[in-house]
Amino acid sequence: MKKIFLSIVCLFVLTSCMKNNQIVKQKTHIKIGMVNETPIVLLSEIYAVALERNGFDVERVMYNSGDELFNDMKDGKINMFIYFSNNNNSFRDMEVVQSSKINTLMNQFHYKKLKPTKAFNSFSFVTRKAFSTKYKVTKLSQIKKNSEFITYGSINEFSDEEKELFEKYGLFNWKNKDDLNYSDRVKSLGNKSVDLIVGTTLDPAFSSNRYFVLKDDKGKIEKCSFVPIVSENLFKKKEISYCINTVSKKTSTKVLQKMLRSHYYSSKKIDDLAIDFNNKYI
Repeated sequence: MKKIFLSIVCLFVLTSCMKNNQIVKQKTHIKIGMVNETPIVLLSEIYAVALERNGFDVERVMYNSGDELFNDMKDGKINMFIYFSNNNNSFRDMEVVQSSKINTLMNQFHYKKLKPTKAFNSFSFVTRKAFSTKYKVTKLSQIKKNSEFITYGSINEFSDEEKELFEKYGLFNWKNKDDLNYSDRVKSLGNKSVDLIVGTTLDPAFSSNRYFVLKDDKGKIEKCSFVPIVSENLFKKKEISYCINTVSKKTSTKVLQKMLRSHYYSSKKIDDLAIDFNNKYI
């Protein structure tokens, strides 16, 4: 009889704990803000799916700029986002919020950084593999001495600070003075109208056998990581931090490249890619 009574008590306590845990999860509303850049949107959706599978209510909020996102963070309208940072400045075309604003956000409005993903992004200087072989250009430092026969894609879309990086490697003579988007840069390289273009590590076309990424032999290009930032209230909930950190550990550059290729080339939806990722890795 005593054993039965103890069993009933244990069952009651366990049930109460489970109910309380469910109530906490139901009351925790996570609003993930994301700037409309494909890698950021994909990562945000991966985190969102993982959190939903752990019982949390998740809402996605899209922004056209980092400034819009930052203003809503200050007003408490969202409580999580992914920051793309190289510890100094963000690339303009992938910028979420400027570094100076991040510091203000962290100090004044009580937000916390969680573990960065294992995936990173950085500038990539890319040529055709056949061109690299013909002229024996495999490193960025070799470009300057061969600059008389190399034609370049546009850098007008990049900031002055980023142009300084290119100049360190002697990249002064850019052929095209018009802005080139990602697709146009790849086409220009593929049809041989230019010999060298600037992309990023995660650009899917550059991982194919047709192109060759020049080695940063002087180590002047910084790798930039994706950092989840959450409000202090979310940070205190261990289940949320654990879930987000688990996703970050499983998200490598190679995995992210593969998913982005599927999105760009096979038109696979980001929602489906996020579900596939969670099914396989989480």
